[in-house]
Amino acid sequence: DGVIGTDDDQTPGECTQDLSGAPLQFTADWSGNLALQYATPISDNLELRSSIDVLFTDDYSVAADTDEVLSQDGYSKINARIAIGDPYGDWSVALLGKNLTDEKTTVWGNDIPLGQFGFYDSYFQIIDAPRSFELQARYRF
Repeated sequence: DGVIGTDDDQTPGECTQDLSGAPLQFTADWSGNLALQYATPISDNLELRSSIDVLFTDDYSVAADTDEVLSQDGYSKINARIAIGDPYGDWSVALLGKNLTDEKTTVWGNDIPLGQFGFYDSYFQIIDAPRSFELQARYRF
């Protein structure tokens, strides 16, 4: 299992790999999303809207070759939004919080493609944004 090099010392070269029975890329054993929304009038022309969602997943591989170095650990991310606006949805002002648990997660990763030029056993990853906050204004015309 794993990559087999052309030499006994695993130097780069033509390789083969048998992934029979290996999990698919980005496939966790379990994952899910739970979301709650709440809206209530605070006057005749004003409404308070809030929402929270939790995204959770078990660990999974971000690389197509299921390299264990590029395995994403399981995590839970929480996002929230609170808004004030008119009850018809024509305008609103909102505060959003994303990834409130500040989870460090990888969107994708792979081997560096220049292994034969001194980068053997090197990797790169594209990471998700850390905790962030946004102020959002919306107006429909």
